[in-house]
Amino acid sequence: MAQTSSNNGGTDEVLVEETGSVRTFILNRPKKLNALSLQMISRLTELFYASEEDPNVKMIILKGQGRAFCAGGDVSLCFQNPGKYLLNW
Repeated sequence: MAQTSSNNGGTDEVLVEETGSVRTFILNRPKKLNALSLQMISRLTELFYASEEDPNVKMIILKGQGRAFCAGGDVSLCFQNPGKYLLNW
């Protein structure tokens, strides 16, 4: 039976399911076609590194909730604070 977890700092943008030695990461922003937010990128990075260190994980599946896997980066972030975005470019 799959175990689902969203213990990622109070946000459910990335869900985690574990079934035996398989860990599934689910992008969970279906209304935005799972466009990646900065929080999602940070959380996925943490999850991939933690999975790499876990000898019980043999396979990782990455999928999207809803009708799209992932629309790419969330470009609306560019318009929330364009100066900050351009400085980090």
